[in-house]
Amino acid sequence: MEECKNHNYITTQKGRFVCIDCGHERISTRKTKSPAKIFSVLFICVIISAGFYYANTSQMAQKFLNLVSERASDTSQQIQKEATTLANNSNAPSNAETVNNATSQINSGKTIQKQQISQSSISPIKSIYHNGNTGQVPIPVISTTQSTTLAELRNYALQLINNDRTSHGLLPVALSNNQAAQAQAEDMLNMQTLSHYMSDGEKPYMVYTKYGGFGNVAQNAADSKYDNTSLCQSVLVICPALDPKTEIQNSESSMMNNDLICCNNGHRDNILDKYHTAVSIGIAYTKYSFFMTQNFENNYLSFTKSPSENNGIVTFAGNLKTGSLLSIGIFYDPLPTKQTYEVHKNDGFYKLGNELGTIVQPPVTGSYYQPSNETLEIANRMVQMGNYVDTSFDLSPFVTQGGVYTMVAFLQDGAEQFPITSYSITKTTPMVQDGFKSPKVNYACTQNQIGQYDTLQQQFNALEKQYNGMPKIAISQQEYQQDLQMYSQLDSLQKQMQNFKC
Repeated sequence: MEECKNHNYITTQKGRFVCIDCGHERISTRKTKSPAKIFSVLFICVIISAGFYYANTSQMAQKFLNLVSERASDTSQQIQKEATTLANNSNAPSNAETVNNATSQINSGKTIQKQQISQSSISPIKSIYHNGNTGQVPIPVISTTQSTTLAELRNYALQLINNDRTSHGLLPVALSNNQAAQAQAEDMLNMQTLSHYMSDGEKPYMVYTKYGGFGNVAQNAADSKYDNTSLCQSVLVICPALDPKTEIQNSESSMMNNDLICCNNGHRDNILDKYHTAVSIGIAYTKYSFFMTQNFENNYLSFTKSPSENNGIVTFAGNLKTGSLLSIGIFYDPLPTKQTYEVHKNDGFYKLGNELGTIVQPPVTGSYYQPSNETLEIANRMVQMGNYVDTSFDLSPFVTQGGVYTMVAFLQDGAEQFPITSYSITKTTPMVQDGFKSPKVNYACTQNQIGQYDTLQQQFNALEKQYNGMPKIAISQQEYQQDLQMYSQLDSLQKQMQNFKC
């Protein structure tokens, strides 16, 4: 085909330029940009755009930070004002618990929540902490190796206690080095729960024995904390850090001055108990939680032989500061477990275990203990020479099952009777079968059994009166035989009463 002078090009499906009149194909002179170059251009555009965006965002961020700084400053001033108001209006810790040592009854304390300062509408909720559960972060405990800090806090707490005691005409208490109180404070902090029970289920007197204590112990406990410390880590909630010295002061003031309604003055009575000679103080805290334990002690026996148990035989000896050894009570608790803690951790009180019996002095020759509704065991030895006492008794008749058996010795000082020592003995297996009857023990009688004894006593008294009324000089043979017969009856009744067992 003859080539045209003026070509009329069209584009084919293959991207070629062809004249529709003559079929001439044109070679394109346009240069195609490679994909790499296109990407480079796009990348440069992105960088430039990002630069403009970053500049604008930085200005906005700076404005936001300035706004937050101003808001934090305003909030800090508000916190100080509200904290001052809170300190003036309330000297109480958020919780406090105590033991009344006369009855071993712990009274639960009043709860006062810490004020929350929030920058949002989010309200803190109560945290639940479980020791050892996965997913729960353990609360860091202030280590007891930080002796200087803890020593200062303990001495401050001791000073407040003794200020209150001396202002009420009482002798000050010494600072005990028994570590049971510190162990309990750290355990409460770890569990984030105010409790007289350790998380393994042990009661205060058990822990006291474990750490080498031999005096009688009566416990106060207090805490102050935020409901949910995890929210205190958030920028949305501001939680002023707790000052441990302030919390110690608030706890002491609350227990002394605001204790009647919540606790029937149990804390106050414990602090002002005239028989206390010492106190061990446990303190454990973090930035947002504070726990304190006060273990008051009665130490009236300077031991020359510390309490110990060997094959059921319990012995101790020492010099009394005053008075005389009256008796020893035996109390039983089941073996402590974590389940014990879960059941009782919020009780707000603790008691001695079930009373099994009382260890009493051997009676003088010709006398005996009358039957009663109490179980009495005659001690192998319970002697006192001057201030020195030496005691031995058999615990085994009471050990019919595994558990913790606690002896509590009582002192008689004039008209006063009070506990002076406690010692907990753990037995995992029984020593005698249930139902075993020991000849050393006068077991508790029923009312019907006591009635039977009373009948014997009445018969003896009536016959004795008749016997004493008979002539003893210049009597006939008949009267003599009658006298012998009555004497024999009196002797028989007396033996029946003396050997009466329930």
